Amino acid sequence: YFVRNVPSGQGVDVLKSGDSDLLYGELGSSALASIEAILSQSYRPMLDTYDNWGKVDDEQRSDFISEMGSFITNINEALSSFASGLELRSPDPKIMKAVEVKTHRTTFPVDAITHFDSLLEDWCNQIQRYLDQPSATFGSENEDVGPRGELEYWRARMQKLTSITEQLKRPDCKQVISILSVLVKNTTDNSREKTVGLLRRWKKIDVDITEAANEAKDNVKYLYTLERFIEPLYTSNAETIIDTLPALMNSIKMIHTIARYYNTSERMTSLFAKITDQMIVNCKMHITEEGSIDLLWEKDPQDLVR
Repeated sequence: YFVRNVPSGQGVDVLKSGDSDLLYGELGSSALASIEAILSQSYRPMLDTYDNWGKVDDEQRSDFISEMGSFITNINEALSSFASGLELRSPDPKIMKAVEVKTHRTTFPVDAITHFDSLLEDWCNQIQRYLDQPSATFGSENEDVGPRGELEYWRARMQKLTSITEQLKRPDCKQVISILSVLVKNTTDNSREKTVGLLRRWKKIDVDITEAANEAKDNVKYLYTLERFIEPLYTSNAETIIDTLPALMNSIKMIHTIARYYNTSERMTSLFAKITDQMIVNCKMHITEEGSIDLLWEKDPQDLVR
């Protein structure tokens, strides 16, 4: 890619080499991975060591760098979600090409029907296994004990579920369901009992995956409203946290009142526990000054209380 870094209407001096008026680079096979690499390996290290911020004060500089770090983290989560996501088996292209679905057609090759039955059964099994996983499995790799970990868990779950629903919207997936539905609709004997059972199971799983995706999206939407209030739990001192708590409690109260899925006692209890755990971690970090807890015995007790 090439980016002109000059005012509108001004030309680029082609006689200069290595000039900043023309920025360029290369995107690999994964654009998202390339963007992450550029930000984390080029811009972020440069900004960390950059001194000439002009009129920007230290707090604004810190906020900007922190936001960039959060953005890079989000990209990494998306990449990880794509890599570990559920990939449904695709129909055989040769069979799909041989089967041209028409509204008046009621018979199909036996090998095609067998292939489509096998596909649908695989899809049902894959999605059902994913939905049956306990919640702890999704967040087991997350070492964050605080509320940020809760948001990251639901965001990762939303990405994976959205990936599944997008795969099911593919034309070839829809065509498989359409062919089997037409076949069952126009068959009166008992030879297609397996297909009938698979379609019934599929309809239930389709409802379940849609509901799970809606739950994840709704939870992410409301948990995002807490993001600016939970950030001080990680980066600020006890006084700032105390000032932030009323706004945080009001936002949680709003979620409990209007959220469709996250307003249960179990969800609220878990969220408050995570907030409490993070406050403990933060206080411990500031008291020990990120050092060993053994250093506490070498400090003046009055200084620790203050």
